[in-house]
Amino acid sequence: MIKLQQKEFRVLIVDDNQSIYEDFSAILTPQNRDSVELSRLSQSLFGDETDSSAPVSDDIKRVYSLDYAANEKEASAMVKSSVEDRNPYALCFMDSRMTPGLDGVQATRKIWEFDPNIEVVLCTAYTDYTWQEITGIIGISDQFLILKKPFDISAVTQLASTLTHKWEGKNEFRTYLDKLENKADHLFQAAGSMLAEKETSNLLKQISSSKVEKNPNSDTSIEDHSNLLYEIAELKSLEFEKIRNEFNQSNIMMSRVLKLINNLGYFSKFNREVDQNSGKYTNVKELVESVTESYLPSFEDEGIKLSIANQESQIDNAFVDPSKLTIVLRNLINNAIYAVKNSQQKDINISLSQQKGQLQILVKDSGVGIPKDIQADIMKPFFTTKTLSNGTGLGLTISQNIVEHFKGSLNLKSSSDEGTSFEVTLPLS
Repeated sequence: MIKLQQKEFRVLIVDDNQSIYEDFSAILTPQNRDSVELSRLSQSLFGDETDSSAPVSDDIKRVYSLDYAANEKEASAMVKSSVEDRNPYALCFMDSRMTPGLDGVQATRKIWEFDPNIEVVLCTAYTDYTWQEITGIIGISDQFLILKKPFDISAVTQLASTLTHKWEGKNEFRTYLDKLENKADHLFQAAGSMLAEKETSNLLKQISSSKVEKNPNSDTSIEDHSNLLYEIAELKSLEFEKIRNEFNQSNIMMSRVLKLINNLGYFSKFNREVDQNSGKYTNVKELVESVTESYLPSFEDEGIKLSIANQESQIDNAFVDPSKLTIVLRNLINNAIYAVKNSQQKDINISLSQQKGQLQILVKDSGVGIPKDIQADIMKPFFTTKTLSNGTGLGLTISQNIVEHFKGSLNLKSSSDEGTSFEVTLPLS
């Protein structure tokens, strides 16, 4: 029986609170999961609302070896040592605030001086820096992510798996290119020793025209070297295409994970703040015009025709939180854009009307419609008709919760010959 060897990835936890390391260890290291109470983890790291009794799924292909550093100085020394020992860290979960010493952003810049390839996730519940300030310190990098607290256990496992996959792919690609360059160097050295400078020039011309002849003074033919060059080039092309496809899949997965985390974070925040937000009387007509105006350049580029109609000369104000209604409108408009993207006729119509003390906002598209057998599920969490890179299945769920909080409703009407319509109804008093 052949036993599959699991790959181990080194992960560094940098936090001035050692119990956080133990919490990460409980999630990512199977042998330690029974040693730390997940209830303490949910309170100290992920917020009181995390369900610590939820099962933790094992990624059987990912084995993690965790180390702990209490501050930037310890982290820098450990990263430097790992590079010197040729056993580098793949991933670092970095706390944003640590005392004493540098904060998480400054510490990231420091450890990248010793290992520019390590993936970093900054864990923070605060906004100490703007994004412009962060890029001014560490530069623009695809190896740096910000993860807002509180977040759940699945977010940690997904990020660890995705980022170590990404780190592994980049590492393999660098190794492959190094080997390829060494082979090419040996090849050209052999060719140079066989021929004089003029003959070498002729050889390169012959290679480019696929006309190479045998050198009678050598046991190895020029044709053999030419064939080897072509084989290496072909292998390089195939391998690069394979790695590029893997990176594309990794980026799609990462994009979905980040969208999911952001939506879950907002969903959790909205549920906690729902009793504190009483809303205010809002001019919905002006809000709709303001939101749609930001889409006009992209509508023009995509060839989408937008029409806004007010069926009443005067639209009364509705009692709602304008920032949250903006989220609803953007979700519905984004869904409409996706629906008409591949349609011959690309129309999006938004209309406002009021009757019997209620305001109606109708967002209608000319897409192919939503099949009847899935219409009942369309508002459910994580249900989506979009591709993995375009949706998380939480937009309509969040929108429905917002509208219902302000005593309204969100309803769907869809058919293959009429496209899809979403109607938001809100009370006027």
